Formats: sequence, structure tokens, C-alpha cells
Amino acid sequence: MGIVSSLSDWYVDNISYLIIIPILFVIASLATFALTYAETGDVIYRDLSLSGGVSLTVLETTASADSVQNQLSSEYPNNDINVRTLTELGQQIGVVVEADITSQEQDRINTFAATTSDVTGVNQDDISIDSVGASLGQQFFVQTMKAVWVAFLFMGACVFYYFGDTTKRKLITAGISLLIGIIVTTTSSPVALLIAAGLTIGLLTTYATYSIPSIAVILAAFSDILITVAVLSFFEVKMGTASIAGLLMLIGYSVDTDILLSTRVVKEREDPYSERVIDAFTTGITMTITTLSAITVTYLLSQSQTLRQIMLVLIIGLTIDIVNTWLQNAPLLDIHRKWTT
Repeated sequence: MGIVSSLSDWYVDNISYLIIIPILFVIASLATFALTYAETGDVIYRDLSLSGGVSLTVLETTASADSVQNQLSSEYPNNDINVRTLTELGQQIGVVVEADITSQEQDRINTFAATTSDVTGVNQDDISIDSVGASLGQQFFVQTMKAVWVAFLFMGACVFYYFGDTTKRKLITAGISLLIGIIVTTTSSPVALLIAAGLTIGLLTTYATYSIPSIAVILAAFSDILITVAVLSFFEVKMGTASIAGLLMLIGYSVDTDILLSTRVVKEREDPYSERVIDAFTTGITMTITTLSAITVTYLLSQSQTLRQIMLVLIIGLTIDIVNTWLQNAPLLDIHRKWTT
């Protein structure tokens, strides 16, 4: 207990300086995006659901995913090919072959399917072929980015409604958030989206001006998303629509601990400041570790590739959230407390 108490005292005494750690994480994330863009022309690696391509499902084959990928890659050196194993109860039942061959190249799709048939030893008529056009994949990507945008808008409005200063300002910001959401989801006009972006910047400025706890929560959630995507890009993990769903879930999970911390520190002032922070930390870290444990078990045992993508995003994101909640949000609240007292 003596060591725990000493660490707690050190954390509270030095909390304002610890914000340098998440700042370095953000800088590293931006550097990762820059390097990825320089190498690939995009800041993330997308699977065919977001970029377009063809997916072949081959059942009842004993060929390993590695051997299939090696042979197909040698036959198609100019294409990005990914092969993964399909399993059921721990046993291989087939493979899924993905390649960046668009639906407009039907002859190449047929040739690729024939080559896959030869490599796997399965009749071509028994191979299931699904394709996504490049334009459709790009549209999926744009729509999912809009979904993340709108999710942040309404999350920010809810946080400001709780921590904001006046009812009038809360209602105005909520109305503007609703207006931006309508614009983003109903139009693709560059001018309209530019107006929505300007209004969003205005909202963030309002939050930062009138409610530091609100902007701290929003900033922590944004940092969680930013760093999580950077980690996926660093390890060249391809993101798909399932990954975007995981990011949307991450917003909700990450905000929980931030709201807990802000409520305990800002709203409840009966106990000394140090006790409030440590009490929030104890509860919050227990919540995060419990969720991480359940998600990790699901990731390890699930046979669904979609579910595994979602769980991977949440595992990385919630781990990053520990840093952003307790080394970013908490220091911001401490700095705000010192400025206002």
C-alpha cells in the first residue's frame, strides 16, 4: 500500500507535466500518416470494401493461405493480393482470396478466378465471386467518414450540454450540431461540406471558450481515434467497414472514462482534489480493464473476420484511451483548475 500511495501522490503532484506523453503520441501518429501517404498515396490501408476489388471464397480446399498467396502473388506481381483462412471450430474449411481487381475488369476477374481454381484445386464453378467497384468503395469510405464526423458532433453536443455554462448556449450549440449533421448526411456538395466544416470549427471554439471539460473530453476521444488508426497504418492492417464500426464503438467506450473523470473532478467538490482524481482513476481503470478482457477473449475465440476486425480496433483504442484519459484529459482538467482558482 505504501508503494501505491507514493505512486498516487507522485501522479497527482506531476499530473500537469504528463500531458507531454500523449502529445508525443499524436506527433508520432501524424508522422506515421505522412510516411504511409508517401509510400501508398493514402494515409491508411483499405480493404476491398473501402477501395474496391474482388473477393473469392473457396471452400473445401486443403491448400494453406500462405501457399495460395505466394503462388497468386507470383502470377500477379502488380496486384495487391491478400489470402486468409476460413475456419470452423478451429478447422480450416477454405480460404478467402482478395485482390484489387475492380468489377470493370471482368475478363481479368475471370482469369484470376481460373488461376485461383488451379492453385487451390477447386472447380471454378464452385468458387464464389464478389466484387466491389472502385467508385463504390470510395463512396463507402466517404460515407463512413461522414458517420464518424456526425458521431463526434452529437457526442460533443451531449458533453457540452452536461458541462456547459448556460442553457441558452447549450441549446444553440445543440441546434448547430443538428444542422451540421443534416448537411453532412444529406449532401455531397463541396461548398455545403465546407460550410459544415466551418460551423464545426466554430462549435469546437465555443466548447474551448466556455467549457474546458467539454473540449478535453472531445479531444481525448479524437486522440483515441487518431492514434488507433495510426497504429493500424503502422502495422499495415487493412481497414474496412467493420473497422469503421469499431471506431464508432470506440467513441462511446472512450467517452465513458472521460465523463467519469470530469464529473468527479469538476462536479463533485466535497472531497480533496487528489482523492477525487485517484478515486476516478481506480473506477475508470477497472472499467477499461474489464472491457478489454471481454473484448480480447472475443477476438481470440471468434471465427468471424468482421467481428475480429471490430475487436482489434477496440483493443488498440481502449489501450490508447488509458493514456489519453489519464495523461491528457486529467492534466487539462488540472491546468484548468489551477487557472480558475
